[in-house]
Amino acid sequence: NPFKITREEELIKIVKDEITIPSY
Repeated sequence: NPFKITREEELIKIVKDEITIPSY
């Protein structure tokens, strides 16, 4: 299954989405 994503990649994706807010 080419769409299979590891838990790590899924977590990284979530974290990146959380970090869209600019940090000052």
